[in-house]
Amino acid sequence: MQPKPQALVYCRVSSVKQLTDGNGIISQEHRCKEYAQQNKYPFRAAFHEEGVSGGSSDRPAFDALLALIDREPDQKFVVIVDDPKRLARSVELHIIYKKELLQRGVPLLSPNFNFSNSEDDPEGMFVEQIIAATGELERSQIRRQTRQKMLARLKSGFWCFSAPTGYRYEKHPNGGRWLVPDTNADILAKALRDYSLGALKDPIHVSRFLEKSGVLGKQIKGYSASVPRILNNPLYAGYYSYEKWKVGWTKAKHEPIIDLITYQRIQERLGNRDRWGAGKAPVLHHDMPFRRIIHCRKCGTPFTGSYSKGKLGKRYGYYFCQGKGACSPATYVAKEDLEASFLNLLDGITPEKDLVKTFQVGSRRVLENQESWASQQIEKQEKQIDAIEDEIQGLVQKCFNFSTPEVLQGFEKQIEKLKQEKTLLLENIENPKIGVDEGLLENVINFIGTPRNFFENADTTRVLTLYKLIFQEPLEYCPKRGYGTPRLGRLFRLNRSFCNDDSRLVPFLMSNWEIWKAHLGN
Repeated sequence: MQPKPQALVYCRVSSVKQLTDGNGIISQEHRCKEYAQQNKYPFRAAFHEEGVSGGSSDRPAFDALLALIDREPDQKFVVIVDDPKRLARSVELHIIYKKELLQRGVPLLSPNFNFSNSEDDPEGMFVEQIIAATGELERSQIRRQTRQKMLARLKSGFWCFSAPTGYRYEKHPNGGRWLVPDTNADILAKALRDYSLGALKDPIHVSRFLEKSGVLGKQIKGYSASVPRILNNPLYAGYYSYEKWKVGWTKAKHEPIIDLITYQRIQERLGNRDRWGAGKAPVLHHDMPFRRIIHCRKCGTPFTGSYSKGKLGKRYGYYFCQGKGACSPATYVAKEDLEASFLNLLDGITPEKDLVKTFQVGSRRVLENQESWASQQIEKQEKQIDAIEDEIQGLVQKCFNFSTPEVLQGFEKQIEKLKQEKTLLLENIENPKIGVDEGLLENVINFIGTPRNFFENADTTRVLTLYKLIFQEPLEYCPKRGYGTPRLGRLFRLNRSFCNDDSRLVPFLMSNWEIWKAHLGN
């Protein structure tokens, strides 16, 4: 009498929740083992497919089961599943997996269903395919119901996909789950605000800050791939959109960690990043404050810097480029020459005292009438909102005149962009205060009037931020010709007309005050 085939038990669940519920892995395995014992099949092994959809062809456990069968061609086996849906919820996959077993001479058994294990039983195979088709239908219906519920949640202001860095999911008082800030939220908010204000130069600096704070893992080279996703994610400002399901710009219910103005400032910085370059981050050194900040005028590459020793042991500092293209060999500049020329350049771009005074008087006038200016700004922004709404209505009307998908998609993108602009204006209206204070204004005036003093007394970590307050793009230096004509920021391009025109001065102060506070505040 030949020995009975050994039983291989195959169990599958499609979610983590099913691992422990009534139809979980352990329950399936128990019923299959009980069936094997009743039919006197010696139990050999159980294979668990955890978190795998019934419509997925990625089956590590099933592949391991087939590998065991192939390793022991002389051993007889049977495969036991709790029911047909545990094998697959797809007609195509059911046929494939069944064929894999039959080709190896291994019958498929179940305590809840009588499988057909012969190709000479077309009626039995037909019934099996009907059962598999039923499972596929159920899977499609579950997917549709899940999507409908998620879509309803999205439209109601609840994000329902993976929680971004800095948030976790908790139960909402009214049911379901929602995002709440976690222990890393404050650190992440600081990183986002600092990047928006220029205190963190580029994504590399953001990555280093978050790595040092323990929010992100240490990167051996470059910066974390999570950083661009973090900087571009409006969830941190309490908004989101999901184009795949045609969910437009939506205000979220969860607590934001930054305001929308900060998010918008981040997007503007990301869009203008090429001007300053996002390459290798400057390695700050108190003896070489302009390393990788000032560029070579011949080849355009940033200067690096180091010291060399003379014959008598004296150290000499030099800035030098990479020696590429027109600079072969590399251009070397004595540290004292480059830094002295920079201070002389600051003296040359410093506005005249009476012009600084005019700016001071205009700014104090704004300071004394903050509420009045805020009201005027609100009125102006409300008119802008009305204009945007009219533009949106016009685009909606145009949609009725076209049927081409590409054209309609273009209109939808324009409408979505206008809605975001409207949201930002509403955010400004809700926070109308200019926020100018006398102490910070005094610092700004001193900085405009004596930028040289600020640089001479600044520590290395502040050099870059002060530098970017003055110049629109990196300076270029040549040992023979010195610095090229600098492109100055608005703060150092003052004129009397601008300082006396409140319609231009007020928006300028409002848009820059947070930046000055970050770099020039006490």
